Amino acid sequence: MLQFRVRFLKCVPDATGHDHRICQRSVDVKAVDEQTARREAKRLFCSLERIGHWSFRADAAEVEVLQIGKRRAA
Repeated sequence: MLQFRVRFLKCVPDATGHDHRICQRSVDVKAVDEQTARREAKRLFCSLERIGHWSFRADAAEVEVLQIGKRRAA
């Protein structure tokens, strides 16, 4: 099992019209792969933010591997 950090980012313009990526929230999840981690993080983000869909508060979900789980000896 791998440990992932998923950051939910929103693109927000400043007063000069330049866009900045702002982290709305990050969540850590354990999953077997990046796709599963992204799916679980989106579900958790919706629950924590009390919203129906993750894209109501973020434009992108960025996944990072934090730690590779220890494998048991055979």
